[in-house]
Amino acid sequence: LQTINTSLKHKLASEGFQFSESQLTFNRKIAGGFVEQIKFHGNLRNTENEIVRFGEQYLIHSSFYKKWWTSNFPEINLVGAGYLFTNNDALAKMDFSIREGSEYDFLKHNPTNIMDNVWNNYIRYGREFFEQNNSWEKQAQIASRPYARIDGLILSNQMDVALEYAFQVRDLYFEKYGDYNSLKGGVKQTMDIVQSRIKFIELNRL
Repeated sequence: LQTINTSLKHKLASEGFQFSESQLTFNRKIAGGFVEQIKFHGNLRNTENEIVRFGEQYLIHSSFYKKWWTSNFPEINLVGAGYLFTNNDALAKMDFSIREGSEYDFLKHNPTNIMDNVWNNYIRYGREFFEQNNSWEKQAQIASRPYARIDGLILSNQMDVALEYAFQVRDLYFEKYGDYNSLKGGVKQTMDIVQSRIKFIELNRL
C-alpha cells in the first residue's frame, strides 16, 4: 500500500483517477455512467520472510447498466454485477515480464521497478483499453458477448439494429445447438437473455 501511495497514486491522479485504499482500486468516472477501474488484488502471507504479491486488473463498471438490467429484466439473473464485457486486445499487449503468473512478487523485484512497470503498462496499453471501451456505441461493436453487444446497441438508441442483430444471434444459436429445449448451461443462459432483449425492443422501439 505504501508503495502504491508513494510511486503510483499521484501519477494516476494526474489522469483523473481517485484511489480507494480500502478497495485497493483506482476509479475514474466518465460520461455514460461508466467507472473505469484499475484494481489491485493482493496476497499477503506473514512468515519468517514476509511475502507480498500484487496484481492489477483493468475493469469498467456501470451502476446504470446494473440498474437498467435488474429493472427491465427481473426474471433474468444479472451477469457480471454491473461490470461490462470489454474488448481486452490492448491489455494482451502489456509487458508482464516481471510478473509471477498474475501477480508481482515484491521480494523478487524492486518495488519501484514494479510500480514503474504498472505505470508504463497503463500509459502504453491501459489508456488504449479505456479508450476502446468508453461508450455504449463502442460496447455495441466490441463487447465480448453477443447479448452485451445487443445491450450496447439498445443503450446507444440503435433499436432497429439491435433487433436485427438479436434475431441473427437467436437464429445462429438455434442452427448450431438445436431447438430451445436442447439448450443447456451457458448457451441456454445466452438465449434467455437474447430472447428477453427481443421482447424489450419490440415493446419499446418507436
